[in-house]
Amino acid sequence: MFKKLRNKAVFSFCIFLCIVVGGTYLFYYLFSEEFYVMKKKKVMNEAFQVLKTLDLDDTSLEYHTFFQKYEEESFFLLICDEKFQTVYVSGGKSKERSERTQMQKNQKRYVIDAKATANRTEEGTKICLRGKIVQDGGTYYVFIYENTGILQKSISYVQDFSRYVLLVLVILGGIFACFAAVRIAKPVEEMNRITQKIAENDFSVRVKVPTSDDELGCLARSINQMAEKIQRDMNELNNYNYLLIKKNKDMAEFEDMRKVFVTKVTHELKTPLAIISSQVQMLQYDESKKEYYCESIMEEIDKMSHMISQLLNDSFLEDRQKQTKVERRDVSALVQYMIPKYEAWLSTKKIRFLTEIEKDCYADIDPVQIEQAIGNYIMNGYNHTKSGGTMRLLLRKEEKMLYLSVYNEGERISESEREKIWEKFMQLGTSEENDGRVGLGLYIVRDIVQAHSGQCGVENREQGVEFWIRIPKG
Repeated sequence: MFKKLRNKAVFSFCIFLCIVVGGTYLFYYLFSEEFYVMKKKKVMNEAFQVLKTLDLDDTSLEYHTFFQKYEEESFFLLICDEKFQTVYVSGGKSKERSERTQMQKNQKRYVIDAKATANRTEEGTKICLRGKIVQDGGTYYVFIYENTGILQKSISYVQDFSRYVLLVLVILGGIFACFAAVRIAKPVEEMNRITQKIAENDFSVRVKVPTSDDELGCLARSINQMAEKIQRDMNELNNYNYLLIKKNKDMAEFEDMRKVFVTKVTHELKTPLAIISSQVQMLQYDESKKEYYCESIMEEIDKMSHMISQLLNDSFLEDRQKQTKVERRDVSALVQYMIPKYEAWLSTKKIRFLTEIEKDCYADIDPVQIEQAIGNYIMNGYNHTKSGGTMRLLLRKEEKMLYLSVYNEGERISESEREKIWEKFMQLGTSEENDGRVGLGLYIVRDIVQAHSGQCGVENREQGVEFWIRIPKG
């Protein structure tokens, strides 16, 4: 269940919500009343200290700003003189008489340095302060009281409400976490799929780069750059590999040809050499026929020369025929198979890739070599097409030939360079534009096409260049 990053993110976010909201709820449940009692005790102590500074014998005492300030507090305040007559009362005048009676009975509990105290009962926590103030020879008794019973009821309501809030937040948080996780995990899953394709040697795939410039966007662009670099390097490696294989094959076939040639020459020259040797010997004994023997020797030498030339021609002709092993194949199907791989690659440069493939184009070809030739044309077009440009691949049947071309928008090729581009290591453009290229692609195309008894060339068009191949139909 938690193997996927998305599920882990959702689960972790829900756990975080439970810890934060649930912790808040638990903290409120355990310490809300204690916090309230502590704050009330502090307010009562402050109020008592302020009362000591007031003139409690003032008839307009009830209009003092002190009482207006503490009017919002929910506690009961009773001030009595030494005869236990009410000086000021607030927070429940119905209790005045009974509290004055209790004050008179418990007057010894009232002290000058009084502090608020709290006693927990079944009805709630009772917070009270019993203080005594002596002013101008007169004594005043101050009683401040509050019961948190009502507060406990309010706290229980808040606790019930908090449970519902916790449930709603977890549900909404889970939905939000799912949405956020999908936004994050989906690009990661896409990049994982693309990297697996690259690991399987499919370098044509590309990651859809997110519009954002965050770490995921940078990673996607880096993967695409890596795939493009690997694809370009693989293409160049294939070109080198083609040349190496061809060279090794030529060397091996040349060695076989040399052995055959030596055998043939050795066998074929035995007779003429024997004739020449006998006639040279005859010249020593019969000078009367010197002219005849000389003409005969020259004739045999001419025969040997012709024989050697014929053997050489036959050997090289046989070598040329062995270079390419062909089979009848559907070139249309071969090209259609190649198109998807290159479309994905060209899209990274926003190149519009158009194709026009005629069906049932059969020919006697080496499919690996023809595919490499077409790939080199497409690679060449890619390198010389600006971002957002157009390329077109065309395959059609002519009277006796198949015609294949790759067109790309870009700079046209001058007449002086049209033949040079088919040479080894020939590159057009600046060194910066050709960074990472070696200029073997078109040379290999010409070599492959010639081995198939075909022709290749290039034509300048109105807005670009078209490279073409013609090979005999099969």
